[in-house]
Amino acid sequence: KIIIKTNTTLLFLEYPTPWITCPSDITVTLAQNRSEHNITGMLEDPKSNVQNIQVYQEKYRGQMIFPYGSTILTYVASNEIGVTANCSTYIKVRGKFVVRT
Repeated sequence: KIIIKTNTTLLFLEYPTPWITCPSDITVTLAQNRSEHNITGMLEDPKSNVQNIQVYQEKYRGQMIFPYGSTILTYVASNEIGVTANCSTYIKVRGKFVVRT
């Protein structure tokens, strides 16, 4: 809650406490002779009561191709006054890793 007082007006502004629900974790198996997996269509958007949502690791923002191993995507929702909520989704790419030469 923010209170703004001017000479003639007292204004109360309320901002919602953010909440966020992450997409479900994803586990996939590498195709033969591959070192990464495309998860297009598998990763849903997070749900939140605020519009400002950032995703970290930034290098995977908007990307749907993930390397062998585990990657954690952390989503952070923030309201207009900087209060945040966060959650994480795990992307696990398993299988026989192939080194490309």
